[in-house]
Amino acid sequence: MQESNIFPRVESGEALESKTDLNELLGMKNYESVEFEKEEACVEIDRYIERGFCRVMLLEALRERFKRGTAASKLALILKQKPDGSTKRRIVIDMRRSLGNARAKVGERIVLPRAQDIVQSLRVT
Repeated sequence: MQESNIFPRVESGEALESKTDLNELLGMKNYESVEFEKEEACVEIDRYIERGFCRVMLLEALRERFKRGTAASKLALILKQKPDGSTKRRIVIDMRRSLGNARAKVGERIVLPRAQDIVQSLRVT
C-alpha cells in the first residue's frame, strides 16, 4: 500500500484473521431502518447490483470463495426526501460490529483537521 505521507503512520499490527461462522449469521437481522423499509432498501441494493458494486451469491459459493474475512455485516438505511420530491437512499454497512474494520491493514491514521488547524492555515504570516 502506497503511503501519502500526509497522515501519521500507524504501527503495523497484525490484522484480525478470525471470522464469524456463517451458521451464526442465520439469525442475524439488519438494523430497524432496513427491517421497516425493506422495499426502499431493496431499491438501493438493486441499484448497487446493477452498477456492479455487489453481487448475489449462493451461500455455498460464498463459503468457497471467501474462506477468511468478514462473512456478513448488518445494514442500515438512510432515507432523505429531496426538494424535488424524489427519495435519496443510502445503505450503511456496519463493518465495526462485524469486525471488518479490525481486519483492515492501514499504514496511516486519517486525522481530520481541528478548528485551530483551520485558523492556523488562514493566518497570514
